[in-house]
Amino acid sequence: MPFAKATTFGFDGPEPSSLEGRRWAKIAPPPLLTYNFYRLFRNYAVPRKRQSVPQILRIPKAEDRVVPLIRALAANADRVFFVEHAEQRMMERGITRPQIIECLRHGTVSEPPHQDAHGNWRCTLEHITCGDRVRTVASPDEGRLLVIVITTF
Repeated sequence: MPFAKATTFGFDGPEPSSLEGRRWAKIAPPPLLTYNFYRLFRNYAVPRKRQSVPQILRIPKAEDRVVPLIRALAANADRVFFVEHAEQRMMERGITRPQIIECLRHGTVSEPPHQDAHGNWRCTLEHITCGDRVRTVASPDEGRLLVIVITTF
């Protein structure tokens, strides 16, 4: 037997003669976990520190607070406002409101925050929900504490 078999209580069997006196054993790597296991616990792996809206509004640079503000406001679905253009695109493309809200809450930034022609900040978030890749252009309204969904694709 070239290597000793490791168990939780110690060694099961004799140690190799070349390693006499050492507590050494070849241990097999842990079995691969399934995708569903990682998917179920993905939010628990890295705890996120959630910021409140007043904390986010105190961030000095506007472009640094756009995405955290969108996420904080989208935590309450009542604070998400859909313009008519966005609702038309949702109907055309078969995208639902829960998919958009999920994209706002957990999406990754595919286009960084920038100012439009009117001086409003907006960014594009992307997320895979229900097997579909959803991209949403959103703009936070700090005065009314709303997230305005401009379009989706």
